[in-house]
Amino acid sequence: MTTMMMTPKIWIGNLGRYNEGYLIGEWISLPCTPEELDNLYTRIGINEYYEEIFIADIENCYIEIGEFDSIPELNEMAQVALKVGNDKLIKAVFEYESVNSAAEAIEILETIEDDYYLLENINSHDDYGFYYVENHYEKLDDFTKRYLDYEAIGRDCELNEEYTLTEYGALIKCR
Repeated sequence: MTTMMMTPKIWIGNLGRYNEGYLIGEWISLPCTPEELDNLYTRIGINEYYEEIFIADIENCYIEIGEFDSIPELNEMAQVALKVGNDKLIKAVFEYESVNSAAEAIEILETIEDDYYLLENINSHDDYGFYYVENHYEKLDDFTKRYLDYEAIGRDCELNEEYTLTEYGALIKCR
């Protein structure tokens, strides 16, 4: 299932001008083309005298970034995320995994659809327990199913690392 993708945006500033007391910069949406980035640098005065930039703000980014993180890596991360096309899956995986850089994010994103599956409609242990029973014990009759403790089944499945509850649903690690 494809969901609407969030577009990461970063505010890039001219560090030299900032150190002189002027806040000069602009927002740019990622991914962007090299030409769009070059045009932004020109507009904010990046040249042979003012060579350094910094990131002052972010919106809709999957990971925490620092003021001097690599713009090309962040751009590549956004490109790979766009190819994945499932915003909720990406958010759930990054909630589950400890991601400390754009490079790590790219590595995860490149195989995310092979490594993870997201059940968006599963929001509790009870939901997962019901899902588990329905998908593993088709021959149980409705009478017997009424007496099952779905929450306990869901909790046990999570303890056995079959899934992890995230804000976006139940995340299943396939590998």
